[in-house]
Amino acid sequence: MRVKKEVLLSGGVINSPQILLLSGVGPADQLQALDIPLVADVPGVGHHLQDHLGIEVYFKTKPAFTQFGTIPEGVAFVKTQPDLSEPDIELMLSPFFLFPMASGNGYSVTIVLVTPQSQGHVTLRSTDPTKPPAMYANYLANETDQQKLINGIKLARRLSQTTSLAHFTDVEALPGSQAQSEREILAYVRENARSIDHFTGSCKMGHDDLAVVDDQLRVHGVEGLRVVDASIMPTTVRGNTNGPVIMIAERGADLIAHHVQ
Repeated sequence: MRVKKEVLLSGGVINSPQILLLSGVGPADQLQALDIPLVADVPGVGHHLQDHLGIEVYFKTKPAFTQFGTIPEGVAFVKTQPDLSEPDIELMLSPFFLFPMASGNGYSVTIVLVTPQSQGHVTLRSTDPTKPPAMYANYLANETDQQKLINGIKLARRLSQTTSLAHFTDVEALPGSQAQSEREILAYVRENARSIDHFTGSCKMGHDDLAVVDDQLRVHGVEGLRVVDASIMPTTVRGNTNGPVIMIAERGADLIAHHVQ
C-alpha cells in the first residue's frame, strides 16, 4: 500500500494565513515586499476575515430580582426586520451584569451580529514567525452591520418592557437615557462593542479570485496541502463556530482517508 503524503494546516483563522504567508503562499506583492520566496500566488490568503460582533445592554433591577449564574441563561435567534428570510441577530440574556460596566444588581442582554457584512484581513508584520501578524477586523465598516446592531438594541429595550421582564426591570443602566437617537446608539456601539471570538474566512473555500482552498480543502496552487479550520468558511455561520469546525475536521479526515492508496 502506498500512502500519499498530505500536510494539514490547522493553525486557526489568524495563524493559518500567517503560516501560509511565511511559507511563500499568498499575495505575490505582499511576499515580495518582505523578500519571501514565492511558492504560489494565492491573493486571497488573509483576506475575507469576518467575526461576530457583540454589544451589551444593561438593565438595573428591582429588589424582587436576585442575580444568579455565570453564563447566559437564554438565547434566541431573531430577525430585526419581519421581511428577512432568516435571523440576523442573536440575543443572549444573562441574569447578571455580564461585565463590570454597571454597578448594583441587574441583567444583561447581549446583541450579537450573526450575519456580518464587514470584512477585514490578516497580514504579516515581519518574517519573524514569533511575531504575531497584524489583524484588521474592520468592524462596522458596512452600514448594514451598524443598523442591525442599532435595531438589536432597540429590540432589547422593547423586551425589557414585556410582561415577563418589566416585573423585574427598574431602569436601563447602559447605554441609558443619554443614547436615544440612532446616532447616539451607534456611538455607544462603536465605543463598547466586542468580539465574540468567532473569526472565520481568512483562507476561504471557493473558486473565485480570492479563494484559498477548493471544496476538498486543498490550497490552490500547492500540491498535498490542505487547511482544516474555521478559516476556510466562505460565509460566517450564524451560531457558534466550534460545531462547524468539528465537522470541517471530520470532513477533512474522510478526504484524507480516500486518498490512501
